[in-house]
Amino acid sequence: VGGNGYGVTITRTRLPERELYIRWLQLNVLLPAIQFSFPPWLYNDEQVIRIAYKCLEIRERYRSILLSTAEECVQYGTPMIRPLWFCDPYDANSLTCENEYMLGNNLLIAPVLEENANELNIYLPQGKWKCIRDERVYEGNQSYLFPVTIEDIPVFERC
Repeated sequence: VGGNGYGVTITRTRLPERELYIRWLQLNVLLPAIQFSFPPWLYNDEQVIRIAYKCLEIRERYRSILLSTAEECVQYGTPMIRPLWFCDPYDANSLTCENEYMLGNNLLIAPVLEENANELNIYLPQGKWKCIRDERVYEGNQSYLFPVTIEDIPVFERC
């Protein structure tokens, strides 16, 4: 998270822009491995630290899925991180969705990829999906416009 620092020391390296750093962390939090090139406290910003802590809590919450998906990957050769179409190759919307990913078959992550975004169009594949932010359940096979803040990482569990 944060890219590489090329200065003589970490304190002489220019940090990535604050929002980019946060979104980078949110994008990576449910990938198989996460590495901090710059720790969040270098920003000297309580919100950055709070968001980093929240992201790591989400990672811990889904640790068992990360581990079981890794085992499945070794046993069956399936990828841990999957495009939406992997779970439903006949869904035309899943085939063209490039801004979301699945961890295994039951966890959908829709990271915010645009600067200053305050809403995000999220496509949910077939089935029912529970948003971890508000516990609401949504019907799949359709898109929803979700409001987002810098604090949000949209994650959905298949019901």
